[in-house]
Amino acid sequence: MSKTSSLSKEVKREVKRKNLLQKSFVPSDHGWSLLPDKDQLPTRMREPFKLCFARVNLYLSEKQKGSTEGGDIFHVVDGAMLCSDLVRNEKRVLSASVLEYFLKNQESIPCSIPKYDNKGMVQYICFWGSLYETLELNRGIRCMYWDDIDEEWKGVYRFLANDFHSNYPALCMFS
Repeated sequence: MSKTSSLSKEVKREVKRKNLLQKSFVPSDHGWSLLPDKDQLPTRMREPFKLCFARVNLYLSEKQKGSTEGGDIFHVVDGAMLCSDLVRNEKRVLSASVLEYFLKNQESIPCSIPKYDNKGMVQYICFWGSLYETLELNRGIRCMYWDDIDEEWKGVYRFLANDFHSNYPALCMFS
C-alpha cells in the first residue's frame, strides 16, 4: 500500500471517529432513553472530545477488586455504589458513542482492552458516560464484550440494580 493511500485511510478514520463522537448515542431498541444532562455522571467525558487510545484505561473499584486473600473470584458492587465511586475518584468515564464507534470499527479497539480478565473470564467493558432509563424506569449503562462464538465484540445493556463483578471494568481516560 502506498504511503499516500495509507495516510488517506487514516485521515478518513479520524474524521469518522470525530463525527461519531460529537453526538450522544441512544439505542433505538428496548425503549431506552438517555437520561437528562443533570442526571449523568459529572466526571464523564463531554462530547465532542478527541479520543486518544494511549490515554484509555480500565478501572475497577476497590470493592470490585476485593481482597487478595481467599481466592474468591466474584467481588461485586452494585451500580449505584459504583456510580458514586467513579465520581468520588474523579474517573473520566467514556460514553456509549465510543462503544458504538468501537463496535463499528473493531480494528480500532486498543490492544490494551483485554477480552478476558486475569482469571480467564470474559470482560464486560462498561461505558458509564451515558446513563439510560427504560420505559419501566430501570436505569442502566451499555457495555461491550468479546463473543467467542462470533469472534467479535458485541454490545449489551446492564441495569444499575445488577451486581458489577470484577470482570466489569469501567473504560476511562486519564489526563
